[in-house]
Amino acid sequence: STSSPSSSSSSYAPREVLFCTTHLESFVPNYPSPGRTYDGASQRESQLREAASFCEEYARRNGAVDVAVVAGDLNWDDERKRGATGNDPPLLSVLNGNNGGVDSSSWVDAWRQVRGAEDGYTYDSRLS
Repeated sequence: STSSPSSSSSSYAPREVLFCTTHLESFVPNYPSPGRTYDGASQRESQLREAASFCEEYARRNGAVDVAVVAGDLNWDDERKRGATGNDPPLLSVLNGNNGGVDSSSWVDAWRQVRGAEDGYTYDSRLS
């Protein structure tokens, strides 16, 4: 026999998935003046660390959280040089403790888990 979560004899404990969405700092060509570029790389790293820290702290305080998902427009590109500071570092290295990232996390890239090395960007400025 089976019991439903609402059954009084059930040992069901509610679990949570924490979904966070973000829009990280953008790359802006010809800003703040023509011929100059604002790459936003250091701001994106800081914003990503802040989002990861928020998720981890929330999960620590609420034991019912099984998984956290950070999604949205990350404006992340660790493949192309965008400005004076160069490429964004690999996203997972920032999240998983390298480059001053969040040390205790075990973040994975859901796209890479399912699609491997297939391109996963939703916007390509070279094509659009």
